[in-house]
Amino acid sequence: MQDNLNSIVNMFRNAIIAAKENFRFSCKDRMHRFPHGCCDDASDLLGYYLLHKYDIRTIQITGTYRDGIPENTINHAWLKAEDETDIDITVDQFISMTNKPGFISANDNFYSLFKGQKRHDNYDIHSCERLWNDYQIINQYLGIYADTDLETQQTLSDAVD
Repeated sequence: MQDNLNSIVNMFRNAIIAAKENFRFSCKDRMHRFPHGCCDDASDLLGYYLLHKYDIRTIQITGTYRDGIPENTINHAWLKAEDETDIDITVDQFISMTNKPGFISANDNFYSLFKGQKRHDNYDIHSCERLWNDYQIINQYLGIYADTDLETQQTLSDAVD
């Protein structure tokens, strides 16, 4: 299951990257900075996709990293599957803390750095026009990435717009 989940998550992440590189997200939209500063939106979008396309149920986890220096305080959000697997497509924004893009793990000490963790139901992206529009944009790229390798995905993303 984890290999299949990894493929699904990486395909979704690559679709976001392609949309970003083709300037499909408004500069007022947090997704235009992916993976930086959009972990909650990215988690909402991925959570919706996993549930509605693959019937994979997740919840959103939020936590805060503090090292004693107020300027270094970081809030973060990621998904957790029913089997407690962490799913985080924005983890590479923390390059100084980890070097893993599009991260899926059942046991990783990285997430223990975030204190005060809370579990939340995934947000219904239908109730937010911005997120629903983002989802539609990502979906356009998902269709062309379903069965392609990364090099072919780049070629296809250049051709979409």
